[in-house]
Amino acid sequence: MATGGAGRSRSTTKSAGLGHWHPHELRHSGASIMLAQGTPLHVVSEVLGHASVAITKDVYGHLMEGDRRAATEAISGALLGQRKRVAPRVAPNDTEETGRAATAQGP
Repeated sequence: MATGGAGRSRSTTKSAGLGHWHPHELRHSGASIMLAQGTPLHVVSEVLGHASVAITKDVYGHLMEGDRRAATEAISGALLGQRKRVAPRVAPNDTEETGRAATAQGP
């Protein structure tokens, strides 16, 4: 009798010392870890092959409580005049963030 994909996955995880895992459990764990590490929801959705980001949000939205908290702190700080950065910027754009003055670069 041929071993199916699930059987191969279980034997692979068992031989790796991970115990018995079903492929769906590995997929769910991978998505959870990506979100916990800050991977954007739309990227996780693409990796999983979901037809819509809404599907990913429905399944994994409960893991994003920290994002909601950060958004609440950001808007509260902005409205109350407190500058408290809750998430790093992707690219610094001023002297305060880089410690250097910005320089103009030509084409």
